[in-house]
Amino acid sequence: MWLQMLKTVGWRVILVTGAIYGSVYLYERLTWTNKAKERSFKRQYVDHATRKLRLIVDLTSANCSHQVQQYVFHLFSCLVTRSVHGF
Repeated sequence: MWLQMLKTVGWRVILVTGAIYGSVYLYERLTWTNKAKERSFKRQYVDHATRKLRLIVDLTSANCSHQVQQYVFHLFSCLVTRSVHGF
C-alpha cells in the first residue's frame, strides 16, 4: 500500500508535506509557553464573564421594567379610583 502511494504521489511530495507538518507542529509547540497559556485562559475567562454579565443585565432590566409597569398600573388605578369617587 505504501509503495503504491509512493509511486502515485511521489516521495518528494510526501517528504515536503511531512516537513511542513512537522514545522507547524514544532512552531506551535515552541510558542505554547506559560505566558501564552495565561493569555488564552484570560481571554476565555473574559468571554465567559461577559456572557454571564449580559445575562444578569438582561434579567435585571426585564425585572426593573416589570416593576415600573406594575407601579404605573397601580398609580393609574389609584387615580381612576380618586376621580370616580371625587377625592
